[in-house]
Parts: sequence; structure tokens; C-alpha cells
Amino acid sequence: MQNLCLTSAQNYELSKSLRDSGNWNSWPFLSESQLDSNAIYLASDSLVAKVCLVAIGDGSQCQALSLADSMPGYHDNAVAYKLVNLTCVLNGQADDEWLCLCTTHCICAVEFGSAEAGCEQPKLQVMGEFDNEILAVSWSPGCDSVAFVTGNRRLLLMDSQFEPLWEAELDQAGFGREAFINVGWGKKETQFHGSAGKAAAAQPKEVAPAPSAPWDTGRVGISWRGDAAVLCTSVVGAATGVRQIRVWSPQDAGALLATSDSSCSGLEWALDWRPSGSLIAASRRRLTDGQLQVQLLERNGLCHGEFSVRATTDTTDIERIQWNSSSELLLVELIDRVDSNGPKTVQLWSSCNYHWYMRWSSSYPRQTVVNWSSSHWCSLNVLDQTKGRLIRLRFHWEVSRCRSQLPECNTVLPVIDGCRLQVTPIRLALVPPPMSAFAVDFGCSRQVLWCRPLPDRPNWIVGALSTGTICLLCPASESDLLLGADSMPDASITADQCSSGFGFVNSVPEYRCLDTGLTLADVSICHLEPLVNCQLAVFNSTERSISVYCFAKLLQEKQGESGSCAKTPVSLSNILEPNESVISLNAHCCNSSLMYLQTDAGKIVSATLGSGAVLASKPLTLPEQCHLVEVSTFKDAAYLLCLSESLNFYCVSLGAENEFCASLEARVTGVTSFCLHDTFLLVTGVAHVLVSANRRLIMSEAFRALNEDLSQQQQILQQQQRQLQIQQQSAASCYSDRVRRIERGARLVACSANDSLTVLQMPRGNLEGVHPRSLVLLRVTELLDRSNYGQAFDLMRRHRINLNLLVDHNPLSFMTSVANFIDSIGKEDYINVFLAELDNVDVTTGMYSRAYACRQHGSSIDWSSLLKSSVASTSSSFQLSDVIRDEDSNKDSNANVNKLVAVGSALLASLESRPPSQWLTCRLSAWVKLGRMDRALQLLAGGPVDLLDAGFRHLLYLADVHGLYNCALGTYDLELALLVAQRTRRDPKDYVSLLQQLDGMGELERRGVIDLQLARYPLAVANFTACGLEHRFETALRLAKERRLFATACLRLDRDRQPDWYQRLSTAWASELKNSGQMEWCGLVNYQAGLYTEAAEAFKAALCPEMWLAAALLAAAAGSNGLEKEAHGMAARLCEAGRHADAVLLLSSLRPDPAAPVAITGPSAFSAALDGCLWQRCELLIAQAASQSEAAELRSTLIEAARQAVEREADDAANDAAQFAEQRDRLIRLRTEREARAAGGGFDYSGQQGRQQRAGAVGPDDDAFSDAGSTVSRASSASLTSASSGTRKSRRKAKRKLETAGAKPGHPLEELGLLNSLADCLARRSRRQTQARQLCAALTGLGEHAEAWRLRRAVSACLTRLTCGSASIWPNAAAAIEDDASGAGGSSATMVRTALAYGCVLPSMGRPDSLLAELESAKAAWQRLDWGGPC
Repeated sequence: MQNLCLTSAQNYELSKSLRDSGNWNSWPFLSESQLDSNAIYLASDSLVAKVCLVAIGDGSQCQALSLADSMPGYHDNAVAYKLVNLTCVLNGQADDEWLCLCTTHCICAVEFGSAEAGCEQPKLQVMGEFDNEILAVSWSPGCDSVAFVTGNRRLLLMDSQFEPLWEAELDQAGFGREAFINVGWGKKETQFHGSAGKAAAAQPKEVAPAPSAPWDTGRVGISWRGDAAVLCTSVVGAATGVRQIRVWSPQDAGALLATSDSSCSGLEWALDWRPSGSLIAASRRRLTDGQLQVQLLERNGLCHGEFSVRATTDTTDIERIQWNSSSELLLVELIDRVDSNGPKTVQLWSSCNYHWYMRWSSSYPRQTVVNWSSSHWCSLNVLDQTKGRLIRLRFHWEVSRCRSQLPECNTVLPVIDGCRLQVTPIRLALVPPPMSAFAVDFGCSRQVLWCRPLPDRPNWIVGALSTGTICLLCPASESDLLLGADSMPDASITADQCSSGFGFVNSVPEYRCLDTGLTLADVSICHLEPLVNCQLAVFNSTERSISVYCFAKLLQEKQGESGSCAKTPVSLSNILEPNESVISLNAHCCNSSLMYLQTDAGKIVSATLGSGAVLASKPLTLPEQCHLVEVSTFKDAAYLLCLSESLNFYCVSLGAENEFCASLEARVTGVTSFCLHDTFLLVTGVAHVLVSANRRLIMSEAFRALNEDLSQQQQILQQQQRQLQIQQQSAASCYSDRVRRIERGARLVACSANDSLTVLQMPRGNLEGVHPRSLVLLRVTELLDRSNYGQAFDLMRRHRINLNLLVDHNPLSFMTSVANFIDSIGKEDYINVFLAELDNVDVTTGMYSRAYACRQHGSSIDWSSLLKSSVASTSSSFQLSDVIRDEDSNKDSNANVNKLVAVGSALLASLESRPPSQWLTCRLSAWVKLGRMDRALQLLAGGPVDLLDAGFRHLLYLADVHGLYNCALGTYDLELALLVAQRTRRDPKDYVSLLQQLDGMGELERRGVIDLQLARYPLAVANFTACGLEHRFETALRLAKERRLFATACLRLDRDRQPDWYQRLSTAWASELKNSGQMEWCGLVNYQAGLYTEAAEAFKAALCPEMWLAAALLAAAAGSNGLEKEAHGMAARLCEAGRHADAVLLLSSLRPDPAAPVAITGPSAFSAALDGCLWQRCELLIAQAASQSEAAELRSTLIEAARQAVEREADDAANDAAQFAEQRDRLIRLRTEREARAAGGGFDYSGQQGRQQRAGAVGPDDDAFSDAGSTVSRASSASLTSASSGTRKSRRKAKRKLETAGAKPGHPLEELGLLNSLADCLARRSRRQTQARQLCAALTGLGEHAEAWRLRRAVSACLTRLTCGSASIWPNAAAAIEDDASGAGGSSATMVRTALAYGCVLPSMGRPDSLLAELESAKAAWQRLDWGGPC
């Protein structure tokens, strides 16, 4: 669906001196400079000139050379110097070129100097002369060799210095080296001949070639392939008179490779090889009917298709054929061989989907020279000698896109094919080219040059013909809206019979082609833009002015002027530079008087057309030319979207007065096409993806999202190209509803309004209709907003949208309209599909979160209240307890209500009031989805008998046969189990005997046996325990021991009625707990069972003094002795375990007489408190002494113990300070040595450093070093790190390794071990600080102030030394910790993070995890350095 559109038409006027000199009407030649695109070379038989093109009106600079004056012997034999070829040749250097002038007998080189350097006179040099006439000349694409065909019928190849390389005879016998070989694969008589039938076998095998036509002058054609590896010639055979195309190999001494097929008769001299190398295009006249064709041949000489050239007369010949540089367009020149004054017709052809379209056609005077330009792939140089000017036409491919988003738009897309206009309403009939819904034929004399739908009436098409006539194509039902509408003469509309197989043609409306009565001059070089109200804006490239024409009047405008009218042309000379040309014209989508013009310099100018005046704003300069420009509006904001040939996509925002912003709004690279939807901006990228951006966002944010998606897809594409095995993984990891993979090279054609259909055209021409996920979701949300669940479900099912979106889009609306949902769906199968896909996941926050990015996600949904309101609206007897299982009935039912339960329950409640025969499978699916297969079976058993088979077949899709039978048996309903077994065709041997046994049992026993059969052991234990049978209790006890279900058995066992069973069960449970080491739980079970002696022993082993005392007292009350002795033994064990406070509490509770004296030694509360340094507890016991003397004795004992504790604390503080100082000095020395080695530029591999190097120590510049600067072995650190996260044994081993490293000088991990030891010292000081505070308080209470001050000085001195030393070890961390400590409420977690950041803790170096807590305690101690009061 592409049309070739005119980009620009630049006019250059030749100088008057050049026009007046020489005979330009005899064989003119044109060649473009390869260094300067604004310079061309012109030549005739008597003159050669270099022309530097400038803007029209200023003339042109010219350097001319007379051949008569420069070539010796020209006047003696002018016929010998008839010009044959003109080629601009590049030398080896890229900045040097010369002109090769080839006449019939000699070769000349012409060099032109710089025109700016003073108009240096051109120089001509004769390079060589030929005895025989030169018939044809062709330079290779790289200008490194040149081929000649001489009059003696020889092919000569020379290099760029005109040194002969080889010479070959043109008339050679045979096919060539690459002749086909018959390997004997069957005879002609045994082959299939298609419609020709068996009679084709009797036809002669070889067809005699026909001689050339009488009007064939015998001209010779030469053409090279793009890579210069082969060349071909078109020559009439001297003996046979048959024109044949031969393929030669320049690299193999001119060997003949292939000859055209003998069946290809009627060839003419025009010849050109496609630069891409695939085909050879040659002119041909078919002998059967005289049809003029372009024959396509392969390299091996076989025909590869053809197409007929649309000629006006029988005497029309193809003068020349030329491919453009991109091999997309084929230029065909047509002339009349009889009428020498007739015009020259230029046609441009291209192929799409194996069909050749005539894209553009124009007629010029006979003397006009037309060549492809080398500066641009789609630019034509037209030398009009009658007017003395050069016209440079530039074209571009424009995808026939529909820009309208009106609801009534049928997305009508026209395609130009010469005099035919192929039209297809894509929305009604997706017919791929070259077919179409219908075609309009205007006759061979009128070619379609331009067409486009109207903006306000998208189903109407306005077109421009080569005669300048403006026609209108509209539906026949709407043609009555026009005033004075007349049909176009000689225009016929026919439906394409080939497209009838698509089944849409009957829905295409009938169209009429109307003549607007408007005729334009020079329409081939005009830019046209349709406007609203049947108006047409025309920019004339020659006059540089804009005219607005009204080509038709609507009936509602009868009061105005009738017929076609035109406003006065508005000149744009005041806003355009003299050397600028307009390449595109676009109208504002909301204001038809506002035009946007783009110049060839990339400048965009906005012009408001007033009454004969132009109001222009400040122009905007784009970095490059953009071949596609479109104006878009959204949310009262206007944007200018531009796409360049280098695949850059620009967005320019327009202000309130439609002026441009100061700079570009956004830019996206790698965009191949774009299309505007009413809500989305669709683009295709070089990564072969279709990306959609929501226009509800700000355009800059939309472009940012486009950039992210396209960049991600390009990275994925590059990754796939590097590593193909990760293709599936990449595609799955980058799922997005905004990105869709498309075929390589696909382009956007159209997207329908209010629909998700998006049409793309493939590179070969086929059309593909896709539905991007974002557009589908938009359509679904619109339907769900209107509660149109039926259409939404069909759309989601067709495009595989997760059906949970039906609920998650608006849960409140869905739950209140469940009945409407069922009625809209209307089919049981669809409801079952919905239930099968129902899940507890909210897809609006997960899979489709981008489509709901604008939604404000608040708190969680209360599904319980939504379910209650939904059930209340159905007046159903459905209860939530029907869904919740019995084991969950004691829990809060609202807590078990989620999305799945709520939706399934609401559907069940709504289906209860409907006929069960119609919705039975839906109710079954709902119960199964809720996890209640038992309720589904009960529903099926209680339903109509005639639906049993259908119901069971449906359940078999949801569960297997064994699952259904086991579920039925689990309901304890034997009749249901028998019914399921029979319907599922189970073997009677598997269930008959079991059901008979169960029928003779009691209720609880039967349930227990069924539960045991189904491996529901907790229920089996509970039922066997409660049934009251001895043998079943033994089974329950065995199951409780095997499955550890003692608690379940104890709950169902009546303790008062069956105490023996309860005691046996408790004894077994306690034994199990004792064997597993859970002594406390063992004591609790024995205590509950009344086994107080065993409970006391268990509590004693578990060191639970309170529970042991309770059990021991009950055991003593039952007759047990030795309570006090046992208590003293347990107190001793508590003291050994370091739990002196518990021991004091236990011994204090056993004190028989409060008046008895408190023992100082032996097993007493005071001695336990004294041993545990519980000073406050000792003072409390002293206060409870029975007498003053006893109190004084206890006090003296306490003072003596406190003094001894002060001695220990002071010694420990001094030892810690000394150890810290010694290890700190060692650490500083190690760091100094390491820094010295680093400053020396390397490591010392001898001694300790050598051991470190052999251990794997890294260099000082390694990133793994922290501020602590520890040198760590990679292997050792890795082992320590893994050890720290391993078992307890490995962690202890790692800690001992660090301690050993710190204790041994010269160890590879000495520095890390010292850091670990210093951290341990800080942590130990932190733990002892609380004990020191308590001891200071006790000494102050006892009046020992001197001892208290002594302890404070010792501890303070130690902490001061540790603090100062820490600052030298961790300078950064110490400062940060002091800052945190000085702040309000600095938490320990903050200080630990700070220490980690500054390298205090090195987990990557293998620090044990246990040190983290110790360091936290140490830093908390630093926060309390300033002791206040008496400690």
C-alpha cells in the first residue's frame, strides 16, 4: 500500500550564454558530478560544459569547451567525432574527477578547473583513437574498467588508463560456459503439461528464434552488474539477425557465460542490469500481438517474468531503461519512432507482491534528457532544453495510510497503478495487493499522480490526474450530498474478481467517480493537501505560492458560491529563502488555514493563510529532512510528528498560538513507521517490533516509554544475533503488552478507530491485520465500563486475554451484576472457561499493570462484603458456610473469603435460581474451582437422573477417575460412593467388598476406616479414638505414634470416662517428647495426665524451677519425700548453668521459716546470689535477716566479696587495655609496611610478604579493600565467608582460625585476626560495663566509696584507651559513630550500618556473623563514654 509521492521539484535555470551556444537538439548527454551534487556535465556533438547549479532567477555558473576548437581534425571529419557516451569518472583519489568523452572513433578526457578560482579554461586530452567505429561504451560501477563494442563486432575491455585487458568476439556459437545439462530426469511425453494437455507432448521441443523487427536499428546495449563481476550485451546477430542478450565474465578473459533463451523473441536494444544483481531488464515487443513489454531475465539467460508498458500508440518504442541505485524503481523512456516531434514519456515502475505498478508518469519534449541522480536514491535530473532549465525531482515512498479516527471511517486506502486507482476499505475487506476491492480506470491518456482521503470525510478520496484534472471518489449513497455532481467521463469502476474469495466484497459500498471541474497547471511538480469542506491546498514549486481551491460544494452550502472556486494565490517568497524548496505541505488537523511547510534544509515554517497574506511564525529547524510529517492533537495540545529517512522520529509541541517550542520535545531513534490511534501512538522499529505508547500520557513521557521499549528490543535482538540459544529466554523475560513482534521490514498502514485492528504491510507486499495487545485491552476496558460482558468475553477469548480481567477491572461492578454477566455470556461452555481461568491474582497490578497505570490502587478489596451484597441481591439461600470446610469452620469465615471464593460463591448463588438442566456443568465447575469436589458430587447425585452421564463426563475433565471415587468415599455417603464407582466404570472387585464391610460398621468406626483408607490420618485418629472400641483405640495409638498425632487423639478422648486410655496416650506422648529432647513439653504432658513425679523429673531436666516446684509439691502431697533435697540439687544445677537468679528464687521459696537464719555458705539463697554477683539481691536478703547480728554478718561477707570483685574488675580492665594497645601497635605496623610496599610499586615476594603473596593476598589497589585496608587472601576470605554461613561447627572453626591468626605473628591472615581480636575486646568491655555499674552501685550503698571510685577510675581509664585506640584503627567509622552518638536517638542499627560502610566490619573478608552483634554492643558502649554519678 505504498505510493510514490513527489518530495520536491527544484528548478535551475541555465545561463543564457550556454543556451545560445551550440546545437543542443542533437544527441544531448547529461552526467552528474560525483563530488559535487550541484554540478552537472552537459555535452553535444560540438560542445561540452560544466554547469554549477544555483537557485532559479540567479542564473548558473558555466564552463564550456568547444569540441571543434579543441579536437584536431574535427572540421575535416565531423562524423567521426559524433558523441557516443559521456561519463564522469573518479580517479583513485576521492577528491579528483574527470570527464570521459567518447565519440565514434576516439576517447577524450576533459578536466574542468574550479569555477571559483577564476573560471579556469577546461582542458581536453585525446586518450586514444579507434580504427573501427565505437558502437557502445559503458564504465563499470567502480570506474576501474570500461567496456567497448566496436564496429567489427568485438567486445573490448580496458582499464581506467585505457590499457586493453581482453577482447572477445560478439558472435560466438553456443550457449556459453554455464550451459544447462540434461541429466535424464524423464522425457517430455511423461511430464505434466497443465492446461495444455497431452497434446503439448507432440509439439516440437525447440522453437526457432525470430529475427529482430524491421525498425530495430541494431543499436548495441551494454550494462554492468552492481558488483562489476559480470556484464551483459544486447546485440543483433550478424548471421541470424536475432537479437540476443549475452552475459560475459570480465575476470575470466571475457568468457561467455550464458545467452538469453531462444524463446525470448522480440528483444530490443534497451538494457540495464539491476544493481542488486538479481535481474536484467530489457525492452521487448511481443510478436503475437505487438505488445510493448519489459522483459526480466536471470543471469543464466532464463526469463523471469515481464510486464507490459502502457503505450498510447503502436509505434511507441522503449528508448531507454535505467534502474535507480536502490534497485527499487525502474525508469522507462518511451518515444514515438514515427513522429520525431512527439513527446517523450517517462514512467517509473516498481514491483510489489509480484506485480509491477506504474508509480509515476510524465511527458516532456523530445529533446529532454532524464537521468537518475547519483546524490539521492530517488531523485531525477530532468534537462528541459526547450526552456533552458534543469528540474531536479525528488520522490519518496509514502505508505497509503488513513489518518482519520472518525467512527464512520472504513479506512479506505488507495494505491496508484498508472491510470488505475486501486481502492480497498481495509476495515470492510482486508484484500492484499495487487488485488483490491475495486479499481477505477481513467484510460491510458490520464495517469493518477496523487490521491488521498479527505480529513473530514475519510471515505471520500480526492485525486489528481496527469492532465491536471481533480477528481473525487465517494460512496454512491453519499454522492447526493454534493451540489451538481457529475460523473467522470471515460472513468470506469470495476470490482476485482480475484478479491471475491475473501468474502468481504458484498459489504463494500458502491462508489462513484465525480468530475470536480477543477484543473491545475503543472500538477506533476505541485504539493497537494486536502482540507475540510472539500478544499484543496496546492503549493506550486515554480511560483512558490499556495492556493486554496474549493473543488466541490455540499448541499448545506447552497447559500454560498456554487461550483469550484479558488482563493487568490498567496506568495511564500517572504518566508522562504531563495535557495530553499518546499518538500512537504501539511495542514493543521483543526485549523485548515494553518499550514506547515518543510524545506529541503530541514526547516519547518508554519504559515497562517489570511486574505491574500501570510502570517508566519518563527521557523523550527530539524536536524534532517523528514519525509513524513503529521499534525496531531490530544487533550487540547497539538504536536508535530516527523519521521526522517534515517529512522529518527521527532515530536515538536505547538503552543497556544501554534508556534513552535524552543527545542524538540522528544526524539526516538530506530523508527520505521508510525500511525496515530485515538488513544495510542503506534510505531514500528528496526528491532522488528510494534510498540504502542499511550497518548493519555504527556507526549514526552510517551516518547520516553517508546525509547525504553525500542532500546530494550534492540538489545534483545543484538543478543539473539550473538547467542541464538537464549532466544526463548529473552522473549519470555521481556513480555510486555506494549510490544509485539512483527515480520522484518513490516510497515504500518492503518489502525481503525474504535477498534483494535491494525494493518501492516510486509516487504513483499502482503497485508497482515494484527491486534496489538494494548489496543485490545483498551477495547476490552471500554466494553467492561459499559458492563457489556458478552462482547468483552468474546474479544478476550479471541485474543487470549486473561479472563480474570473481567473481575479485576471493576470488582464492585462485577459482583453486583453477576446475573447480568451470566446472561451476557449465555453459554455454559464459556462460563466453564471463565471458571477454569479464574485465579486469586489481580491482573491489573501484574500482567496488565501498564494498561492500568493511571488507576489509583488503594487498599485491598473486601471480598467478604462484596459477596454478601451479591448474594443478598439474588434472594438466594446460599450460605458462605457451604463453601468453607468443616475444619475451617472454627476460624473467621471472612478471613477465608478471597477473590476466588467470592466470585465462585456469587456465581453459585446466582445459578441456584436458574434451571439446573441448563447450568448444571457451571455449578459443578464452580464447586470444583472452590475445592469442594464433594459438594459437586452431592449436587450431581441429587440432580436429575437424565443429567448424570453428562455431569460425570464433565467432572472427568476436571479430575481423574480415582480422584472422583475417593472424593465420594470421603463424604461418608456409601450410596454416593457406589454411584460414582458405577458411573466411572471401576472394577467391582475394587469397591464392592469394601463398601459391604463399611455398611456393617458404626458411624464413627466407619468414618475412621474411610479416613484411614484415604490417608486422612488426623481424622482417622480422631474417629477411632472417639468410637470407644478397644481395637480401634490400639489403631489410633499406633497412628499417633507413627504420625505424631497425640494432640489430635487427646482432644477427642474423654478423660473422665476413659482415664486409662488417656494415661496410656499421655505416657506414649511424653515418651516421644523425652526421646526428642523436649523435656519441658514432656513435663507439661505428664503434669496434665497427673503423673507429677515424672513431670517433676522432666522439669528438673529442662531447668524449669517454677514448673518443677509445682509438680514437686503435688508429688509430695501424693506421698513423695525428699523435696528439699531435690530442690537443693536443682539449685546447684542452676548455679552451674549460670542461672543464679533462678536458683535464688527457688531456694527462697523453699525457706521453711522466715525467722530462720540465712546461711552464708552451703546451698542457700544468699550464697547463690553472692556467687552470681547479684548485689541488689544480697542486700534484699540482708534486709530479710531474722536478727541484727545475722544482718551484720551477712553485710561483712558481702563487703568482702565486693572488694574481691573490684580487684578482679580492675585487673581485667588493665589486661584489656594492655592487650588492646599491643594489638593496635601490631596492626599499625602491618599497615605501615603494606603502604610502604604499595608505594614501592609492587610486593616483596620474600619473607612474610612472600607468604602473603603465596596465600593469595591482593594488591593495595584492589577494590575489595575497605578503609581498614586489610590485606586478605581471596581463597581464605572465600572459605571464611562460606564458613560463616555454614553449620555451627564450621563457624566455630572459622572463629578459632581468626583467633589463631591474630595470635601468631607472620600469619597470612594476621591483620584480619588482629581486627577480630580488637573487636572482641571492645565487645567484652561492653558486656562487663553493666556488671561494673551494678558493683559501683552496691559499693556506694555499702559505704565503700573509695572502692567505688577505684573501680570507676580503672574502668574509665580502660575505656578511654580503647576509645583513643579505636580512632586510630577506624578513623572514619569512629567519627561517624561519634556523630550518631551525639544525635538524638541514634539507634544501634544505624551505627552498625555506618560501621559497615566505613569498613569496620568486613563480611566480604570472612568476618563471622557473631561479631556483628558484639560490635553493636561495643558501639553502644562508646555512646555512653561519659559516666555520670556513682556509676
